[in-house]
Amino acid sequence: MPPRCKILFLAANPTDVPQRLLDEEARAIDLALRQAQHRDDFELVQHWSVRTRDLQELLLRHRPEVVHFSGQGGPAGEIVLQEADGTARVAPPALIDEVLGVTRSSLPTPDVVNKLAENSVLGSVLAAGLRSVIAEPRITETALRQALEHAGRTAVHRTEHYLTALGTIASAAPLLGLFGTIVGMIEIFGAQAPSGGTDPQQLAHGISVALYNTAFGLIVAIPSLMFYRYFRTRVDYFQLTMELAAERLVPHLMRFAVRGGPVAP
Repeated sequence: MPPRCKILFLAANPTDVPQRLLDEEARAIDLALRQAQHRDDFELVQHWSVRTRDLQELLLRHRPEVVHFSGQGGPAGEIVLQEADGTARVAPPALIDEVLGVTRSSLPTPDVVNKLAENSVLGSVLAAGLRSVIAEPRITETALRQALEHAGRTAVHRTEHYLTALGTIASAAPLLGLFGTIVGMIEIFGAQAPSGGTDPQQLAHGISVALYNTAFGLIVAIPSLMFYRYFRTRVDYFQLTMELAAERLVPHLMRFAVRGGPVAP
């Protein structure tokens, strides 16, 4: 029995854009497949409220022959997925369109591939797929996907390289400020004389130490947290762009793969 054609239906309807009747579209697709003559040859898998972090996992889990996205689109032809809070996120496909145009009729030369790899992080991922097909003309789709996945992981690691340090600073700065506050409070209690009196100068010094350390901790933590959240969003955006670009590149490059046939006697 031949394998069934798996159709992956992905839907996203962010709350901060005009809403669409995605359930009606899904119902129409399901009805059309069930009424088709070869309905048993198709398998429809649906996933709703797809977020940026879900996309790669869904594609790798199901490995569909057809991906149908239902939802919002941007003015440049990009698709719009959801954030965790339901808002929209856009993935522009400019670089992948250029690569598909250059490789429309033939594979590029190694010099062109090297320039693509040096172009950007996304370019390095796309170049990894091109190098795999050039190096092994009989490459299988699974091997090509693995090469792109490996390059994607390396690229994501590069983009996240300094985020860990920035996040650590944002988390540790308030704790260091709290530590300074405790030191100041120790000095305040140390201002208490055994006879029951207090040293106003030492008391004021302890209060100033506590407040200064709290302020310095917050001064460091607040901007660090803001920059961390900003760059974390940018990294997620780049990751989504790479995933979508790689998924578009695989069937395009498989056209150049040599199909192995039976050996003639």
